[in-house]
Amino acid sequence: MWPIPGALHAHDAFLETLAETGAIGGLAFIWLVGTYFWTAGWAVARARDPFWKNLVIGLGAGALAYLIQNVFAVTFFILGCQMFFWVALGLTVAAGRHTDRPPAVRTVSLRLKGGSRWAASAGVAVIVLVLWVEPWGAVRAEHLYWRGESLAEGGHTERAVEDLKQAVAINPYCQRGWYQLGAYLGKQGEWREALDALNRSAAFSPDYMRTQYNLGISYRRLAEYAESERAFRRALKAERSAINYVALVETYVRWGKMDKAARQMEQALEELPYDLVTQLAAASFYLERRDLERAELHVMHAAELEPTDPRVEWLRAQVHLAAGRGSLAREALERVVQLAPGSDLAGRAQALLARLGGVE
Repeated sequence: MWPIPGALHAHDAFLETLAETGAIGGLAFIWLVGTYFWTAGWAVARARDPFWKNLVIGLGAGALAYLIQNVFAVTFFILGCQMFFWVALGLTVAAGRHTDRPPAVRTVSLRLKGGSRWAASAGVAVIVLVLWVEPWGAVRAEHLYWRGESLAEGGHTERAVEDLKQAVAINPYCQRGWYQLGAYLGKQGEWREALDALNRSAAFSPDYMRTQYNLGISYRRLAEYAESERAFRRALKAERSAINYVALVETYVRWGKMDKAARQMEQALEELPYDLVTQLAAASFYLERRDLERAELHVMHAAELEPTDPRVEWLRAQVHLAAGRGSLAREALERVVQLAPGSDLAGRAQALLARLGGVE
């Protein structure tokens, strides 16, 4: 199932078992489950002691609920979850041996001697060890995940990546762990590794917009434009937002498909005419194509939506410069510095002002 994108799991434990083990394995699994419930029913039917009867009913009900849940999920393949199922099966079979005995025999039947006592002690120790170690592994993975998040927020991306790699190694079913790992690997420029992590995340949640968006960015950085287009299309299907439209337009531009880029830009403007990001992107798009009239029009629309946004004034200055209106460009650049003092954009505006000097 791995070669099929988005098909890491069937989201059905029975179908998953059938797919991974074939007809023989699938039939064996069904036989095992059927035999268990036949044994449980037989034990309840002949029970003379209410204690053992109720115990078997409780264990059987828990096992049935777990199996029903696995018709829609694959927790059967998570050791920490499936271990309780197997313990329930073993306890049911063991309890079934006592159901035909009268209540008075209950305490006597639990007396063990010699090797049986050591065998029982070893069995209990193994069960306790497994049930303790596996949840501890899940706790460890969760701790590593949140520590990685904290490190990333503090600017320590490399250390965050190492923690997230350990987290998904312990718990490979953590969708958010794979997603964050892919996002931080992308920040480091490790695009191929980022793709691997993001595809693992998408396998668990193919409709998660952020995963598809980051997949599109990663494919674009690797110049795999067809895959980038498909990822951004999936992101748009999940959320018709300006950021997804703009990213898809940028992919078409880098791909050299300017006609597709123009059509996508027009579609974005049609669907999101009152979105600031869309208007700014349209102004930049038409400015790069030297369509100054349309670029200026979208700068004006952006200014109507957010007159104090420094990005609007920056683009206004670029349009004025392209049109040869130096004095108007300087005024727009000065407004950028006033609106966003100390920012990177203000620094760029000041550098451009210095270069313009006495241009009229």
